[in-house]
Amino acid sequence: MDLNNLSLNITIQDVAAIVAIISGIFAVIRVANGFVSNNFFSVSKKRLEYYEFSKKFLDEIKKEKNGDVVYKHPFLIEKGFYVLSGKENLSATEILYCLEQKNPTLFLNHYPSVRGKYLKYSISENLIIFKGRYRELKRRNYVRNINKFMIVFYGFMLFFLIFNILNDKFLVKFGWNWWQVGFVLSSIVIVVIAAIATFMNDLIKIGLAEEMVIAQKNNMERLAQQTTDQNDSSE
Repeated sequence: MDLNNLSLNITIQDVAAIVAIISGIFAVIRVANGFVSNNFFSVSKKRLEYYEFSKKFLDEIKKEKNGDVVYKHPFLIEKGFYVLSGKENLSATEILYCLEQKNPTLFLNHYPSVRGKYLKYSISENLIIFKGRYRELKRRNYVRNINKFMIVFYGFMLFFLIFNILNDKFLVKFGWNWWQVGFVLSSIVIVVIAAIATFMNDLIKIGLAEEMVIAQKNNMERLAQQTTDQNDSSE
């Protein structure tokens, strides 16, 4: 880069001082955040409280009355799950169904995020199924490939734009100084990284949706096998 052709108003020492100050601020924030997060075993305490509430929630979610299983009111089930997860887009029926799975953590953590776009709960089938067009593997692979292409495209575009902005001829042509270059670069990086993150998030959601459907199928097969074994042993 030809610095003689740029209208710089600060010295190298000034830049070094600014970088040192910013680095120091981030270092202090990081140390303070770590201290606050771990002070007085707050993390362990929160985990213990979470476990105790989860245990109480599961113990009280259903009761046996005269030989029949009686569940809490759906409102209480939904609000209890909201306290645990911070998510309130699941119905009581969906929450109970996820809890019945062999790996309920997978379902309760990720089903709320893919529900609506890729998955839905079918009351008639008592199953979590793919929505509409996403039932076809061909369609899911198409969306998956589009997301991968867009991630690569935006990554290449980011590299291309940064390379050209830092080019001497580009800077000289527009007569930019250091803060204009920094502003444009940071804006481009933020926008492109946000776009890449969006496509990556969608890619992850497709994978999670497929994982849950497969896990659900395996769980059904396991329960069916257990029922068959019990019938054989009773005979």
